[in-house]
Amino acid sequence: MKYFYFFIKNNRSGQSLIEMIVAMSIGILMIGTATSALFLILRSSQLSGNNQIASALNVSLSDNLTSVIEGSWNNIYGLTKGMNYFIATSSGQLVVQSGQEQISVNNIIFTRSFIVENVQRDSGGGIGAGADDPSTQKIILTTSWPIAGSNSVVSSARYVTRWRNLVFRQTDWSGGSGQEGPVSELNTRFASATSVNTNTSGSLKPAIGTCSGASENCVLISSVFDTGSASGAGFNTLLWQGTQTGGNVRFRIATSDNSGGPWIYSDPLVAIGPNTQLRISQLQHNNDRYVRYKIILDGDTNSLTINDVILNWSP
Repeated sequence: MKYFYFFIKNNRSGQSLIEMIVAMSIGILMIGTATSALFLILRSSQLSGNNQIASALNVSLSDNLTSVIEGSWNNIYGLTKGMNYFIATSSGQLVVQSGQEQISVNNIIFTRSFIVENVQRDSGGGIGAGADDPSTQKIILTTSWPIAGSNSVVSSARYVTRWRNLVFRQTDWSGGSGQEGPVSELNTRFASATSVNTNTSGSLKPAIGTCSGASENCVLISSVFDTGSASGAGFNTLLWQGTQTGGNVRFRIATSDNSGGPWIYSDPLVAIGPNTQLRISQLQHNNDRYVRYKIILDGDTNSLTINDVILNWSP
């Protein structure tokens, strides 16, 4: 009986020891699981916080880029495509510099930069495969920071356009010919004219019975207009205002970086009626400082009267 009692007693002691070991193992496992879960929560929280910081840094960079573009479109358009740049301050001005900048936030080093890409548009004007659009650029902003032996990255993209619009508007040609220019303020004069009546203030019209657009026998060439944009301008649209009961009005545009030319006129723009905007080819006329127009009349003295010529451009 004593032996049996001793066996039972020792057996119960063995069970208690096993139960303690199992309980301790479960406890250790639970502590490990809780620790891992806490680590994941803390890491997720830190990653979320850093994502917010990186996103805010991208927004700040985007705002600075807007200011740089407002200064001059060529501050962005003239950059090497695909190369890293950042915005710095020099003598109180925002300037573009090549490379990447490092910013310390909460003892974490964030690396920030942007790249610029050309944009193409299809025949319908949508962004996609087609002709290069020199008045639109794609900017990709990137901010990264180190985490667990690698880098985490937040990127965003935006399209920017040459959105500032200014106009040259000529409403009178009665001052006569002989003014080659360049002029920055429009007046009542022009460079030359053939068979065009400009004697009436505020209008011009054919001076002969029949003007032929094909032979360009009724033509007026404007003075040279100076945009004042040393890095060049973009030329957007052209329209005329007046009356038309017959015939046609066509324009040709010439631009140059030099006030003395050479003046290479684009092919005659299609005939347009009054108050109809006609888009100027920016592939032919882009980032030049000086511009002039040629009016080609096709009609008679009673069918056409031009009161205004309005050329829209962007610095």
